[in-house]
Amino acid sequence: MKTYYAILELDERASPDDIRRAYRRLVLLTHPDRTTDPTQHRRYLAVNEAYETLGDRGRRLRYDAHLARQRQPLPPVFTLDEVAPKPQSAPTAPRRGFRIPFLQNQDPKHIPLHIRYAAEIQRALPRFRMAAYASLLCVLLVAVDFNRTEILPDETVQETERVSSRTKRGDWYYFRIFTENTSFKVNSTIDLAKGDQVMVEQTPWFGKVKNVTINSGKMQGNTLQISNFDLLWSLAVLVAGSAVLVIFLDVRPDRAFNLGFANSLAAFFMVVYLFFV
Repeated sequence: MKTYYAILELDERASPDDIRRAYRRLVLLTHPDRTTDPTQHRRYLAVNEAYETLGDRGRRLRYDAHLARQRQPLPPVFTLDEVAPKPQSAPTAPRRGFRIPFLQNQDPKHIPLHIRYAAEIQRALPRFRMAAYASLLCVLLVAVDFNRTEILPDETVQETERVSSRTKRGDWYYFRIFTENTSFKVNSTIDLAKGDQVMVEQTPWFGKVKNVTINSGKMQGNTLQISNFDLLWSLAVLVAGSAVLVIFLDVRPDRAFNLGFANSLAAFFMVVYLFFV
């Protein structure tokens, strides 16, 4: 099989500068303006075709991965006796499917670095696609949960905890309020004491508090909007958008890898927000 590297008279570890120099040299030798030989004209077309692939980084990565796959040995062929247990033999555990590792029979020292990167990217893409489906399901669960409301009508303040923080603008603090079944944060101007009665509106699955109505105490009759969850919705939009791109957009493997990584990172932060913020 004559590869694009052979057409350009190059080694597969050639640098981009080597590829450009070889292309210019061969084009000058085979250009139709310089020779009328039909053989040279066909060679000229082949040189251009080879350079269109090897001169572009993304196309070269895909082409190198294609070459590496073609050079792998064929998987072993099993007979029926080898796969199925014989009647007289003891029962055995079912055989797991096997997978030939990428470039398993080649010495890594002799494999160009960009080919190894391409192999790792190809391994990661199916996992990122599965993660994208999972993140879409998570966004759907969040959307359903946050459009429903669970009411806890008779919650009693069990404890108030003062939480302070120091920033460049100075010190500030807030209170975390604990009741029998939930907890929520209020700013320093809200005066809630142990024993006050409150009604809490929260999401049923993730338990994120939306509103609190104070039924007794100094602030009786006030309703507090605890959060409108702007950060959560921003993360949800980012997760859903990147997941759709990962699943449906046909792009170069390196760009698909970047999209998958961004989706997984956004989904991670969304999960952290749901369970720890």
